[in-house]
Amino acid sequence: NPASNSAVLSIDLKNNSTVNISVMNMVGQVVKTTSASSQVGRNNITFDLSGLSKGVYMTTVKVDGATSTKKLIIE
Repeated sequence: NPASNSAVLSIDLKNNSTVNISVMNMVGQVVKTTSASSQVGRNNITFDLSGLSKGVYMTTVKVDGATSTKKLIIE
């Protein structure tokens, strides 16, 4: 962070899971989504940010019922 055309999410998983990623603008509109099947252990998931304007976004990651939201800055 900051990112430009893509970002990489590094996540450790206890189970094989589907990771769902949503990028929202500052008014809460979802502007990009992706999902990836991931394996037990450390996973690096690259997601495309092309088409998004420079600015501040919120990224929500959902895995097995757990949710985490972080700020993402696109330059």
